[in-house]
Amino acid sequence: MSDTENIIREENKQLVVGFNDYLKKCGLSTKTVKSQSLALDFFTEYLVYYEPYKKLSETDISDVRGFLNDFFPRKALWANETSVKEYITVFKKCFKWLISTKIMAEDEYQMLLDEIKESKEEWLNLVT
Repeated sequence: MSDTENIIREENKQLVVGFNDYLKKCGLSTKTVKSQSLALDFFTEYLVYYEPYKKLSETDISDVRGFLNDFFPRKALWANETSVKEYITVFKKCFKWLISTKIMAEDEYQMLLDEIKESKEEWLNLVT
């Protein structure tokens, strides 16, 4: 692994821990917190799977689209409708959290919602 990849992986790991803490503060069950944190962690693996490596803090709608259109259905043996719906939920919560911490701009969240509305059925069809 390159130094750049290691630095990005570490930053992403810290953000996953922060997201995990946020979910706990929201009062979600331990099972839900674990499941959603693991889902976000898998997404961060996607962000460093191909060059250029990307930080979770720099994530935008094109990353979500690339993940759900291609990487997730192709690489995750457990990909199914339920898991796609869980990722949609995780992305919504994560983007909201990143906005609340001033890491992400608010307009990214609206673009995410628009993309989900437009592409959800396509993403679900890719895993059936």
